[in-house]
Amino acid sequence: MKDATRVFILSLACAWASWGQSVAGSGAVTGLILESPEDGLPDATVTMSNAKLGIEREAVTTDDGAFYMTALPPGDGYRLLVARKGFAKWESSDFEVAVGQTRKISIQMDKEKQLVNVSIDSVTSPVESNQTGVNTWADPTQVRLLPSSQRRLDSLVLLAPTVTWDNASNRIAIRGEAASNSFLVDGIATTPGYSGARTGIAGAMTQDNTQELRVLTANFPAEYGRAMGGVVDAVTPTGSNNFHGNVFDYYRGGGWNAPDRFSGGKDLLGKRNQGGANVSGPILKNEVFFFGNFESMTDHFDAINRITAPTLTDSTGNTIPASNCTATAAQCAAAIKFIQSQMNVVAPFSQHWIGGLGRVDYRATEANAINLEFNLRNAESPEEARRQLVAPDGGILGIRSSTEDTRYVRLGWNATPTTSSVNELRAGLVEDRYAEPPSQAGLSTGNLAITVAGATVGAAHPYATSLDERRIQLVDNLTLTAGTHTVRVGGDLSKTRDNLNSLNTTGAYTYPTLTAFAQDFSGGTTKSYTSFAQQFGTAAQGVGYKEMNIYGQDTWKAIRKLDLTIGVRWDKAFLPQPSYANTNYYQTGAIASPNISVAPRASLAYSFNDNTVVRAGYGFFYTPYTGQFLAALLNGNGLTQTSALVSPYQTTAPVFPKILTFPGSAGSANLMWAGDKLRDPHNAQATLAIERRIAAGTTVTLSIINVHATKLWTGLDTNLTAPVKTETYPIDNASGAAVGSYTTPIYTNKNDAKYAHIYTVGNSGSATYNAGSIEVRRQMRRGLGVQGSYTWSRATGTNTGPLVNGSFPLVSTPVDLTTDKGLLPTDRRQRAVVNWTWQPTLTHDDSWAARYLINGWQLSGIASVASGQPVTPTVLLSGNQFSVLTMAYYNSLNGSGGWARVPFENVGSLTTDSQRSFDFRLGRPIPITERVHAAVAFEAYNLFNMQRITAVNTLAYTAVTTLPPGVVSGPYSGVLKPAPGVGTGISAAAFPDGTSARRLQLSLRVVF
Repeated sequence: MKDATRVFILSLACAWASWGQSVAGSGAVTGLILESPEDGLPDATVTMSNAKLGIEREAVTTDDGAFYMTALPPGDGYRLLVARKGFAKWESSDFEVAVGQTRKISIQMDKEKQLVNVSIDSVTSPVESNQTGVNTWADPTQVRLLPSSQRRLDSLVLLAPTVTWDNASNRIAIRGEAASNSFLVDGIATTPGYSGARTGIAGAMTQDNTQELRVLTANFPAEYGRAMGGVVDAVTPTGSNNFHGNVFDYYRGGGWNAPDRFSGGKDLLGKRNQGGANVSGPILKNEVFFFGNFESMTDHFDAINRITAPTLTDSTGNTIPASNCTATAAQCAAAIKFIQSQMNVVAPFSQHWIGGLGRVDYRATEANAINLEFNLRNAESPEEARRQLVAPDGGILGIRSSTEDTRYVRLGWNATPTTSSVNELRAGLVEDRYAEPPSQAGLSTGNLAITVAGATVGAAHPYATSLDERRIQLVDNLTLTAGTHTVRVGGDLSKTRDNLNSLNTTGAYTYPTLTAFAQDFSGGTTKSYTSFAQQFGTAAQGVGYKEMNIYGQDTWKAIRKLDLTIGVRWDKAFLPQPSYANTNYYQTGAIASPNISVAPRASLAYSFNDNTVVRAGYGFFYTPYTGQFLAALLNGNGLTQTSALVSPYQTTAPVFPKILTFPGSAGSANLMWAGDKLRDPHNAQATLAIERRIAAGTTVTLSIINVHATKLWTGLDTNLTAPVKTETYPIDNASGAAVGSYTTPIYTNKNDAKYAHIYTVGNSGSATYNAGSIEVRRQMRRGLGVQGSYTWSRATGTNTGPLVNGSFPLVSTPVDLTTDKGLLPTDRRQRAVVNWTWQPTLTHDDSWAARYLINGWQLSGIASVASGQPVTPTVLLSGNQFSVLTMAYYNSLNGSGGWARVPFENVGSLTTDSQRSFDFRLGRPIPITERVHAAVAFEAYNLFNMQRITAVNTLAYTAVTTLPPGVVSGPYSGVLKPAPGVGTGISAAAFPDGTSARRLQLSLRVVF
């Protein structure tokens, strides 16, 4: 800690010049003004201007001829002018500055010949020698023209290497991380802080209120934090000295689309309209500019409530065979009728949202620019249906539209007090309000949650949930330039408050088989369920926490061909503390808040020549705390909220369909606390990249990435005593013949019989990610721009199981976390993606036909090919398996109550379908007047309808105790029998439309 502090103080003290990277949300231009090929030209005046944006910046070159201009708003229309006494002027033509990009130029001045309108590309390094880590840019043309359903930014983020879609969580995963990525809008973090992310990545942002974005996938600069995965840095459009605007509408007709793979031939998508308008221009020419965006969408669709549990239904998922039930005939008939009435039911849904973005830029002086922007969206949407239109395990019936209102306000001030310093101050307020009412399925069981053999047959969302999150953020970055060094220092303060209102007071029954459910469903006194869960206490609670980070970074141009960057970042979270401690366990009264989250980072870039650069880097990156994780720890004392997990064999266990009127008997409540040495999870990232220009405007980048994550949060059930007895499960084949056996220690006792699970949260988890990628990018030339990448990767770790409270994994064996080491659910071994935009000029004829029919077509598309993702086989248990002992819990083979996976098969031994999709757009501008034109376009998503399976049946074995109702022990019964249909597909869902079936739409845009 002392050494890291010294390094940080040293970085702050070194106020040297800048050859480093641009800061968040902006671009930069750096370079050398030369008197000869080897000698720099000092005291040259470099003027950067943009007439559209009203920008004019001036810098004076150093003794080495170096200059650096940062905090440039991304966009086109920039010009560079170089002047020095005794030399002729040099002036560029218009060029573009990209977000996250530092243009590196080298200009040799002439004493006699004045050069005007010089292409900036002729003096710009064709390879980015001053970039850190691995990153990919989505330029304004891609944002404007590439097809994306609902105009979301997710498809643009997925263009980057090492980025993929995680089927399990419905989120983007960067380098195998789906929960620890950061989304920035103009340098302000807009990622929801409660769960770490929601479905999708961009919230209220769309392609029409985004100018461009950069995806930083590995080893990004010290300025960026709050992410153990990657960062997406998006930029909103600015106004200019010219008025521009457009009005647009995207229309999808009912019956235009292909049926979902599991919908029984029914097209589930109906009519959808998504329209809006953009307008920008000057308020005061050269001083005040504005940009405004308004959008709305109304979408109609159907969803199908399928039930495909293999021990419950037939192989088609259409009927429930009577042979699956061994209760009395009357009991079976009643249960089958109840469940059958829910199978293959079509439910109509709709979603609607309205939103917009406003931005005002004030260029107060050449040295000061102030920016104010706000963004909002109010949405109503049935979350479960939007994620999958065909629900394979129920959960669609009766759900109502949730509401989500998101908004942010940002105020920024960029100041350049001297030609060698720039300061950027940003303040942001981000708010996210989410509410979901209880479902209304009209079932005879009311709002009682019921699960049978893994399928939801009761209320899908039995109780109301609401979340109101508000975060205030203040960021300041100072860049100082002189000589061949740079120092950038900065800090980030934020305060987050999560107000949550959610409590499962309605109760939830879990049944392993149809027989068990049938015995209870018809009434009586039997208790055949596996467990009953219910919560008590205060539904409304608040979680507030603060975060602070400071950083320093120096970039030194050691020699002309070598750039070295060294930085360090320190993150500190100020965590809330529980109001009360459980009198039996003092540990529940405190949450550790470590002070040692120091993240050193270093990189180098060596240019072999003008066409080839090698980049290498190494750094530490920490994951942020989430409100969900902190809420779980705050409630871990069992006082503010009590979670009752009741076994049917406890005396106070309810009889179906009753619920508890008090927290339950001894042994039903869970406790949880943070270990006294709780640390922040982090990973170490090492990258090596070679970038080479192979032709004019075409570069190839080969990258190798190694990531090792340690100190990942894990939970250890310290209430289980060590097993004292070992038992053996015979393994049968489908014919009932024994083909093997599995021997395991059995957990039978608890240290404290007053409680169920007592989790101590620590840092025993680990993960690794290794990848190699190749990216080819061809800049827009002769109307064609192409970008393609291929990634081979492997993600493994110990944190592979389902999460407790969405925070840490449920393990198979509490004592040995490495038992569950294997492929992570986000692993995707191979992925290739190609996108292009083509605006061909087919003839140079100036005739009417050439203007209106032959030329002007716009073709763009995204083609993706990816391997499937790993899924782990599970086992379904019913009742106590051995007459000679009583298992502590009946849902796992060893009685620990942990993850119910098949322990003698590898983690991730099953896999989902590979992905093959082709999204296509064909557009045609139609001139109306000199300033006005219309544009029509046809778009198709998954044009060739190659639907991919995104979820498979994981049930591999069952171990069912067949005993008379009410009997809790009996003869030896622990036999593992294979379940039918393991590994078969059950869903072909895809975000954001809930299906991967082909979808078609038309659009009309009028531009002025």
